[in-house]
Amino acid sequence: GVVVGDPKMAAYADVFHDVNIVDVRATGYVNQGENATIQVMIENLGMAEANGSLIAQTVQGNVILNQTSVYLPSGDQLGSRAIINLSVAGACCGIQLFAIATGH
Repeated sequence: GVVVGDPKMAAYADVFHDVNIVDVRATGYVNQGENATIQVMIENLGMAEANGSLIAQTVQGNVILNQTSVYLPSGDQLGSRAIINLSVAGACCGIQLFAIATGH
């Protein structure tokens, strides 16, 4: 049988589920048609390396503004916590709401 946590099953595991988004902030104003930077602090809490992506999208309309590949070493290694800069361009005028998510 297969035991939970069995190393033979590592190839089939979701290797990005132990990634935690700690904080998100825009470094300046986000205006329509202008480039802006959103800083995302993420950390790997798992025992394995994490491969995946960070996705910045608008809340209204779900327009993907940035998708960046991310690799983080295991949680007990140097570099398991990082600040990632995502470049986005304001999609509309007025108040803009962004969602930051992890993906595979």
